[in-house]
Amino acid sequence: MAAALEDGFRTIRLDLPGFGLTGPDSTGDYSDTRAGEVLAALLDALGVARAHVVGSSMGGRIAWRFAAEHPDRVERLVLMAPDGFASPGLDYGKPPRLAPLMRLLPYTLPRFLVRAGMAPAYADPAALTEARVERYHAMLTAPGVRRAILARMGQHILVPPEPFLARIAAPTLLLWGEKDAMVPAAHAADYLRALPDARSVVLPGIGHAPMEEAPEATARAIRAFLIPAAADFDF
Repeated sequence: MAAALEDGFRTIRLDLPGFGLTGPDSTGDYSDTRAGEVLAALLDALGVARAHVVGSSMGGRIAWRFAAEHPDRVERLVLMAPDGFASPGLDYGKPPRLAPLMRLLPYTLPRFLVRAGMAPAYADPAALTEARVERYHAMLTAPGVRRAILARMGQHILVPPEPFLARIAAPTLLLWGEKDAMVPAAHAADYLRALPDARSVVLPGIGHAPMEEAPEATARAIRAFLIPAAADFDF
């Protein structure tokens, strides 16, 4: 998807500490506050004073938190199926309950479990190719990554998002797949109520990873939002 935007934008993709290409954070801190500090430091290092910020799922939560805490640095905000509101099994003020199987993650991760964990993110099973499973498996089994994932889960305490969302000055696009089984598209209404300036686009027949299932349609929606005269919302 990034390639479809690079002709009009400088595109910077961030691999947060604790994930495949970067590996664990030397501080051991996987909080959203730390993620915001890392993002701000990266922008500083690259000489970027202000940017459009795009985040998906957990990255969406980090993106809206960053936009609330650094309004001077965010021009426009794109949230793809963002995490952040309480849901069954994930309450405010409490760390998530880890399934017993998750505690085995640092010791074993067969490919069939990676495929099973990824499957709900895709509306079209054909999108979950062997190459995609292999890539995710390789990133998940990189040194220190699985322990970092467990540490992030244990440190994450969900807080009510409305006070943060109310502070976001940047115009915001909520982008969802119609068949998202992980963070249903109906959750867009929660964000529309809380954000001062937001609109939503729902991509038909798409799941939780629109940038992988429908990269062209996703890029068109983002481009139309960032440069309104460049495209329309006909998907």
